Amino acid sequence: MLTECPVRSLTHDVRHALAVFDRCHVRHTSEKGVAFERVSLPGPGTVLEQDAWMMDCLGFINRHLSSALTEHQRRNARAAK
Repeated sequence: MLTECPVRSLTHDVRHALAVFDRCHVRHTSEKGVAFERVSLPGPGTVLEQDAWMMDCLGFINRHLSSALTEHQRRNARAAK
């Protein structure tokens, strides 16, 4: 559901970032929408010791995927009425 060029989404870096996101986050769904909670870090060490690029990617994926899934949920709820 990411709105990005399909060719770009096939790059190794994007696939890796999505796999790390799946490993490090759990999805929570409520009437308010969809949110992802980070349950682990992508690498060993503290937050400050993580790769900055990867942490930025995870934040980007979290924001945009949560927003897209929440909007999808709201559209489905409106259509069901």
